[in-house]
Amino acid sequence: MRNIGLRGDEMEELVTSEWATAQARQSWNDGIHDAKLSVYNYLTGLCTHTTNPKQCRLVCRACIHELVDKLHERI
Repeated sequence: MRNIGLRGDEMEELVTSEWATAQARQSWNDGIHDAKLSVYNYLTGLCTHTTNPKQCRLVCRACIHELVDKLHERI
């Protein structure tokens, strides 16, 4: 590793902050993926709250509430 003129504690702080930034990005990406999946389920009319094939074509209120909540979190 090349010396960039930082003391040990400065280097540790830099690495720690970069790790937190990377984790925040991953969390954000996971949340976006969940929101996209909810939008897809809503647009296709697939309900994830039932295993009944006839009922899964109807989006229930819980699906709509989850979609709205996830979209509000990301705005």
